[in-house]
Amino acid sequence: MQLLILDRLVDLGGRKCSRTHGKKSRHSLDNGQLESQDLSSSLAQSKETIWEEHSEGLVQKSSLQKHNKSFHKLFPEIPENEMVTHACSCSLQREVLYHGRLFLSENYLCFHSSVLLKDTKVVIPTANISQVKKHYLSMVSVQTADQEKYTFVSLRQRELTYELIQSRCLNMQVGTAAVTPPPPRRAPGF
Repeated sequence: MQLLILDRLVDLGGRKCSRTHGKKSRHSLDNGQLESQDLSSSLAQSKETIWEEHSEGLVQKSSLQKHNKSFHKLFPEIPENEMVTHACSCSLQREVLYHGRLFLSENYLCFHSSVLLKDTKVVIPTANISQVKKHYLSMVSVQTADQEKYTFVSLRQRELTYELIQSRCLNMQVGTAAVTPPPPRRAPGF
């Protein structure tokens, strides 16, 4: 809203009032200033609300919902109630690099790539992961209980991805540890 005071005219949102009206003109000017202040405070509140929404992670939530849709479209064998908790771009290292997307849910680590019309899919239940290792700056390798090894490279958030995979597998490893401690050694002669 523009407040422009000329010698004879006051412009308030398209209305022009002559100075000869005295109190009415002053009243309109005061109302215009109040409206301007209300709009300014309203704008400040809306900026604050937008900032709060971003800080609460709603943007990330909508992004994960988008990844969750594509996750279930790419992996129909995964139960519908399985939700994606982390998704990132990376490459699967085999005889060649397969660039694609890594999805992590509570019970599955999945990878999908579509290179030259060839789909490559990897589905690893987190219960089957026996080892997770970090290599170099952007590489994580995952080994399963049946000795299959998968190496994911070009991870921009390697540390976060490693920690999330490790956290999903930690309970499984502790709960299924079949290693028994060796019997205590006895001194010779007993």
